[in-house]
Amino acid sequence: ADLFLFFVFWELVLLPMYFLIGIWGGARKEYAALKFFLFTLGGSVFLLVALIALHFESGNQTFIKAFELANPALFRDLASKTWALDPSGSGTWGYLLRDGHWVQRTFDIPNLVRLGQAGYWRTLGTFLPGIAFNHCIWWMCFIAFAVKVPVVPLHTWLPDAHVEAPTPVSLVLAGILLKMGIYGLIRINWAILPESSQAFSYWVALFGVVNVVYGALICLAQKDFKRLVAYSSVSHLGFSLLGLAAFTPTAFAGAALNLVTHGLISPMLFLTVGVLYDRTHHRNLDGWGGLAQVLPEYSGLLALALFASLGLPGLAGFVPEFLVLSGAFARFPWHTAVVSLSLVITAGYCLWTLQRIALGPVHPEQAPLSPLSGQERLAFYPLAALILAIGVFPNFLLTLLQMPAGLK
Repeated sequence: ADLFLFFVFWELVLLPMYFLIGIWGGARKEYAALKFFLFTLGGSVFLLVALIALHFESGNQTFIKAFELANPALFRDLASKTWALDPSGSGTWGYLLRDGHWVQRTFDIPNLVRLGQAGYWRTLGTFLPGIAFNHCIWWMCFIAFAVKVPVVPLHTWLPDAHVEAPTPVSLVLAGILLKMGIYGLIRINWAILPESSQAFSYWVALFGVVNVVYGALICLAQKDFKRLVAYSSVSHLGFSLLGLAAFTPTAFAGAALNLVTHGLISPMLFLTVGVLYDRTHHRNLDGWGGLAQVLPEYSGLLALALFASLGLPGLAGFVPEFLVLSGAFARFPWHTAVVSLSLVITAGYCLWTLQRIALGPVHPEQAPLSPLSGQERLAFYPLAALILAIGVFPNFLLTLLQMPAGLK
């Protein structure tokens, strides 16, 4: 709730992730770490300017509320919400912005000015020429959070960061870091600037559709298993954008639940990548085959993760997707239809991945592989249990998510 602390720790997140990738990453670790750092830092500049502007603007809110309560008719008349009291602070006259011009207006509020500071007053006025203050702040915050989601076309840092990061770092990146972007949109854009969020909801929904479809199509073209999982995150987080844009309780609950389920499914998929990479030292999907005969336990866990990712009913991935699509259809029927059809693409790349890794004949160049270790099982099975539990009984999580969101 403290935006200063929010920004400080938003920035501090960069440092450990930068060093974790830059020191212990793969062959292009310096490039990936620097690209991640610059993208996120560039977005944070917009967030910093927006928060400073909100700080200076928020000092007027006590006076504005008192003005609204004492003069409801006059306040409703100020449709543009752009007005100013006279510089002397007497509160008896001021200016009203109409059609781009300041018009002098007499206000019958001689005493209310004492609730605020004497001087120039304004609320939600113009921040840049011709653009309302709240709209400017909204877009600056959206850009900062869009980098972290990530929203296409600000997503290019993510595949490189995932591919070069070691497996434990990929788990943290997928399970926690990517959720900060959607959380920021809910906490700041939707909570502080709801009017602007309503005004630009069509574009947020469109960004969500692009994320879902583009990410799924890119996954179809991948031969690197880890890069495929990275692009699947871009696709799945598009559901949260569509759910937020719909402004319905059902879609909003699905958007929030998607953060939890993706935080379980995506790390489990990265674990499957890490297990194979530790044994074969490559990530080429065409270099494996028939692992169901060699590693049946691993293949079963891989199938569970991929089925959850494609949204199979009974697993965690299905619940948020169903909630978002059912909640968003009334407001965005065409967006929802396109996303629904793209689920066929998602099922295609998930099943094709399973076929190339676990099914068919054993790859001739594949060396004997050791079964899962106790440490690997300790990482896999809690995630698998939670994916099954949420898929079968999601209501315990939905109840928790609806209470702070004010959806009851």
